[in-house]
Amino acid sequence: MISDVEIFARRLQHVYIPYQLYGRDRAQGFDCEGFVRWMFAQGGRVLPEGQGPFLRAFMRVPQPYQPWDVPMFRIRPTWARHIGVMQDSAWFWHCGLTVHGVGRCELSRPFWARQFLYMLRLRVELC
Repeated sequence: MISDVEIFARRLQHVYIPYQLYGRDRAQGFDCEGFVRWMFAQGGRVLPEGQGPFLRAFMRVPQPYQPWDVPMFRIRPTWARHIGVMQDSAWFWHCGLTVHGVGRCELSRPFWARQFLYMLRLRVELC
């Protein structure tokens, strides 16, 4: 079964949308958080503004992962974090320099598996 995540993300797959730090729209480009916000908005969920409220809207969850879960990665040892949106239990969509815009990756691929920190899920009261 195709998830809503896949439907929304595939709308962008063949349209060049550049990576843009702090970007939040299709015309200007996205960064990873902007892309996640855009995806959730397509699903009818408006996420809180600001990094702290944004992160507090989610809770950490164990496997099995579900569509709309948000994987958190550490890309650089001390500060850089990266997020995406799970399509299903294995694949996620994200916007970043590694995919030159929006793309789909497998969570178990060695690069992503090494960088993976934890999985987040939107709190029920915000759904």
